[in-house]
Amino acid sequence: MSDISTQKTVVFRHTRSLSISTYEQSSLPEEQLANLIRLWNTLLISMHNLTSITWVFEDLKDNQIDWMNNLARNIGSHPTLTDFAMVVRDIPPVFSLEPLSRLHSFSFTWHIAPPVHPVLESEVANLIARCRDLKRLRLNFPPTLMAVDSRPVLTEPHTLDGFFKGLSSLEEPLRLQRLLIIEGILVHAEDFISNKRHFRFLEDLTIRLERRRTYDLDEIGRVFATLRQEQILLKHISLTNLHPPGIVEYISSSLRPRGTLH
Repeated sequence: MSDISTQKTVVFRHTRSLSISTYEQSSLPEEQLANLIRLWNTLLISMHNLTSITWVFEDLKDNQIDWMNNLARNIGSHPTLTDFAMVVRDIPPVFSLEPLSRLHSFSFTWHIAPPVHPVLESEVANLIARCRDLKRLRLNFPPTLMAVDSRPVLTEPHTLDGFFKGLSSLEEPLRLQRLLIIEGILVHAEDFISNKRHFRFLEDLTIRLERRRTYDLDEIGRVFATLRQEQILLKHISLTNLHPPGIVEYISSSLRPRGTLH
């Protein structure tokens, strides 16, 4: 570690992508955990070309909060970082994502049954609102089952408005361009209508919904009616198992006939 901190080695200088996992770190003695924190911070400093980080949250304990906040500060201050992904496999303790900004791509995946804690949902919403140059956004909630009386039961779905609530106060709109992927989240037309200024440059839209649920197709149809009225011309559309009213009209009226439906 001393060679890294004194920049006597260049082995990590050209690293562009990094994955960090919290698995089994909570069982480490305090001294080893402190050494690990120093190692991660030193590694980040040595990665001069780092552009992408995936942070996997699993096997978490409250004694890791300081480490997580410290690591978030170092990630957020990294000058070349543009892509950040959070993958949650265990309920994380409350920590701050505030240092993170200037991202071009952000992905949030929730792999567990309990709903996102309101504080973490607010942290994610504020992160999205801070990233003024955000071009790609993915909110992913894979199907999750809870055991109730030994029977698998679908958990309550999340809604989009909680993650977009930080957008309404922005003076200047985001410039989401390349991609918006929504997986396993209830889609309400009002979420798009109230935030349409942030989607002016959107090119790709994916909506993937849980097959075992019943959805209001009229709501999704109103999303495409709004896009059509606002002349937001998508190049690619992907819907899972749904043909909502309004989608054919949207594609046929588009000035870019390259729109496709899967």
